[in-house]
Amino acid sequence: KKMIDKKTLNFAKVLQVNRKKQWEKAYIKNYYKTLNSSSKFVKIVKCLDKFDNLFNLHKNPKLKVKRLYLKEIELFVLPLVEKHLPKLFKYYKKLFQYNLELIS
Repeated sequence: KKMIDKKTLNFAKVLQVNRKKQWEKAYIKNYYKTLNSSSKFVKIVKCLDKFDNLFNLHKNPKLKVKRLYLKEIELFVLPLVEKHLPKLFKYYKKLFQYNLELIS
């Protein structure tokens, strides 16, 4: 905490996911509500983090986790990408669709 400024620390707190609750509908809905009320920078970081994760999702052996992850992206992340990273949206959506097809 002493090495990082308060603003950056607050950004990190907003981005931090409670792994024990991450698949609970109420928790994730509230998580994105908080994220959406945060700065544009935080929203972009979340979108890029999920984008990076989409490249490796196929390595996860758990089908249920893949489905939940893609549902989260569909409901919460794609709208953020469309709004805040419009030049990346088309490619992002293709990568999302590709992962969706892998689990079908």
